[in-house]
Amino acid sequence: FFGTACSLFFCSLVYDSPDKHPRISNLEQSYITGNSLKINKPLKPPLKSIFLSAPINANHVAHFCYSWGYITMATNLPLIMKEVLHFDVRQNGIFSSLPYIGSFLMRLIIAVGFAPLHKLTKLGLTNFRKINHTFGAVLAGVSLLFLTMLTCQQQYLAVSLITLSLVVADIAFTSGYACSFLELAPPYVGFLTGINNVFGSLAGVLSPTLVGFVTPNGTHEEWNIVLFVTAGFYFLGAVVYLIFGSSELQSWAVDEEKIPLLGDQEDMEDVRHKALLQ
Repeated sequence: FFGTACSLFFCSLVYDSPDKHPRISNLEQSYITGNSLKINKPLKPPLKSIFLSAPINANHVAHFCYSWGYITMATNLPLIMKEVLHFDVRQNGIFSSLPYIGSFLMRLIIAVGFAPLHKLTKLGLTNFRKINHTFGAVLAGVSLLFLTMLTCQQQYLAVSLITLSLVVADIAFTSGYACSFLELAPPYVGFLTGINNVFGSLAGVLSPTLVGFVTPNGTHEEWNIVLFVTAGFYFLGAVVYLIFGSSELQSWAVDEEKIPLLGDQEDMEDVRHKALLQ
């Protein structure tokens, strides 16, 4: 019912372009069209440059690792609560909801606080995103490693660590790599996001398969293997994005006929701004 209601709102409110919207004000239409990336002809993605791009591939690795961690914990949380922490059914439902509530609140905080905090730090966008991603991914992995050391008598501490791991992982995702395609290659965001989601979906296939394989009896030791693997993927994503990640506009994503590439001495923020204005 909720999905149907959302679809009705979507059909009523969403249109292909500002020009086709029947209720848009002239001021809003002028603002959107004046600040949008205008593409006069269909752009063919430069596939070779995309597939050989270190920052793009770093995003894919980071997304696979984040998706592995999120999907592993989210889909198996009730089982972990039952088989490892021995919560009853009623408690299981309550505590299994806490990580989602925490993630929801974290995304609201990031939505409001990202830009002001970035401005306050005076860091470049690449470094700021790398710090966020590294902090979130590493802390999520460390939380899971601490979780392996607990016993079923430490239920509430375990719930706190599980919640913490999913909440801080959202820092790595939302304020880390997730929006950087907009900065790396504005004209190809849709194409790149589609490829990126393939890697996320791949984690969604492989993770439950591994969990089912290594936890046939649902013992604490078997679940520890799952937690070690998940923490390892968080660390892998952190290292790869820290080394190869970027938010700098890529040369192959610039229309050279309209926007001449600037030299190394120029600020890449200026390049990005000019590209977006075009």
